[in-house]
Amino acid sequence: MSFWSDAGEPLRKNRYLLNLMGTRVEAKTVTLPNFEAEPSEHRLMNHMVKFPGLGKWTDVNVTLVVTKKLKQSLWLWMTMYWDIVDRGGTLKKGTSTGGNLGTPVIQVLNESGKAVQTWELHGAFISSINYGDLDYSTDDFITVDLTISIDYAKIL
Repeated sequence: MSFWSDAGEPLRKNRYLLNLMGTRVEAKTVTLPNFEAEPSEHRLMNHMVKFPGLGKWTDVNVTLVVTKKLKQSLWLWMTMYWDIVDRGGTLKKGTSTGGNLGTPVIQVLNESGKAVQTWELHGAFISSINYGDLDYSTDDFITVDLTISIDYAKIL
């Protein structure tokens, strides 16, 4: 008898959906955000005590499978805030941040396909795009790696 038999079926890593700017994208892998707090040590007489310091959320790394729809969306996301062609990647006039993605959503699904955990990524923007490489010796899908920087995440 399994240890999880009373708790129901465990969640699987391969059951998730990713929405960027309200559009579902075909993601091969997604790293969930992590929260880190730097401890601050203080000396009180003969003791050292630790207090939580500033906290921060780590970046989210996403590997997307390139489709016709994704190719057009990537170009739209990039050109929305950056002058790629004219000025070599500088921010367009009137924008204060680059590549704003709104609030991306990662949904973890149960065995019946119902969302049981939802991650909202606030203040998200693309900080890096890696278009990968091409290779005659393989039949793998073409993928694009995105690094998405966030201010904070909410788990619903």
